Amino acid sequence: MDYSVVPWTTFLDPEIAHVGMLKKEAEERYGSAKVHTYRYELSDLDRAITESEKAGFIEIVTFKWSGKILGATIVASRAGDMMSEICLAMKHRIPVYKLSGLIHAYPTFTMGIRKAADLYFVDTLA
Repeated sequence: MDYSVVPWTTFLDPEIAHVGMLKKEAEERYGSAKVHTYRYELSDLDRAITESEKAGFIEIVTFKWSGKILGATIVASRAGDMMSEICLAMKHRIPVYKLSGLIHAYPTFTMGIRKAADLYFVDTLA
């Protein structure tokens, strides 16, 4: 049984959802040079703005160049629902940059996952 992709959610306001490793855990295990974090603030997400639910963020922890997802934390009003997409990617070893190519309905909270994944290209192509 693989327990590395077991999400949890704390139902507060906003919700806190997490799966896999935290940034600190990944850096301790693999070294900070091999780990990269992509963070997107909900205050920049159109749906969060229209719903007046701008508190929170999406943070995806990866291996720096391969984009393999090691873990994620979402703090948002629908964090528990949003985490499924990242769990699926982790379970099937889908790298973060492929989430960037996934078409999301607009405007939705899960669009924030794509926005976080888009940062992979900002960092690797710059």
